[in-house]
Amino acid sequence: MQGANLKGAVLQNTGMREVDLSAADLSDSDLRNAGLQDARLDGALFTGARIDGAQFAGALTEEVILAGARVADATLVGQRPLIRVGAIGPDYTEIVGYLTDKGIVVLMGAETMSLSDARIRAQSCTDPRHARQYEAAFNMIVAHAEIWAA
Repeated sequence: MQGANLKGAVLQNTGMREVDLSAADLSDSDLRNAGLQDARLDGALFTGARIDGAQFAGALTEEVILAGARVADATLVGQRPLIRVGAIGPDYTEIVGYLTDKGIVVLMGAETMSLSDARIRAQSCTDPRHARQYEAAFNMIVAHAEIWAA
């Protein structure tokens, strides 16, 4: 699929592990919850693509540009617009921090929310150890944003 024109394609919830999408046009496509683990994405275009919950483990390199992709109603910005932290809390939740034009957006489990809403939710943990883990993850996301958002 190298160089494929997938502009506007609906690829939500598809498994594309290890697929070669280098130089593919994925702009305006729906990649929500797509499994892109270990895929080749060098030079692929993501402008306007929905990537909420997409799995990129092993697929992101310096040559992959996600800026311009969309999460919720926000556009990703910066050189490295996402960071994953997990497994956190009682459910071993993976947290994804997205750097967007509207600030940091957080994916916790299956829910996308603002960083402040995520912090409020984490404070409701009955086990203070889990609340501390969440707060450490949020601090790491903020540090990532300070380094890479510009």
